[in-house]
Amino acid sequence: MAIEPGEELLWNYAKSQCSEAEKAYIEAWLAADPENFKKYQRIQLYTNTMSQNETKPTNTEQQQEEEKSSYQNYLMAIIILLIVFVLLGIYAILNSK
Repeated sequence: MAIEPGEELLWNYAKSQCSEAEKAYIEAWLAADPENFKKYQRIQLYTNTMSQNETKPTNTEQQQEEEKSSYQNYLMAIIILLIVFVLLGIYAILNSK
């Protein structure tokens, strides 16, 4: 029975960040006992879940620019409407005399 590798080495193996010698050692350890492979699968599942969460973009720069542009267009429309209403009010006041 092979000596169990440390957790850090298993994590590195799961993230493909170990040397060829470490890789061969872990693969021999995994083949030695089905329980070893089950332990590694739990680490691998957690590693895969963590890496998926890290790679999900929350908001790309292009989406941020589109949202900013949309917001600016909305503000411009409101300002134009306010100017039109003010001018209509001034026109109404001047024509009522």
